[in-house]
Amino acid sequence: MSSRNQNTGVTHGTALGEDDVVFVKTQLGFNPDDKFVIPPAVYDYFAECEPQGEELGAEWNTMFERYKPEYPYRGGGVGEETEWEFG
Repeated sequence: MSSRNQNTGVTHGTALGEDDVVFVKTQLGFNPDDKFVIPPAVYDYFAECEPQGEELGAEWNTMFERYKPEYPYRGGGVGEETEWEFG
């Protein structure tokens, strides 16, 4: 599935024209009249990422806290440069 400009120099560095956008959307099974659509499945996927990221971050922090006393010459100061506060 590709643009009608596939295998030409125009493909790289040039925006697709309206006809080509319709052609590609049709090939991919999208409604060519929709201009910008994010399917609900995308929102669902990223909604699951936040709690998973929090869990993985907590596991990392726990592991790192155990690591620092065992290897103070390696663990000391690490992380300080990545601790940001937003507000």
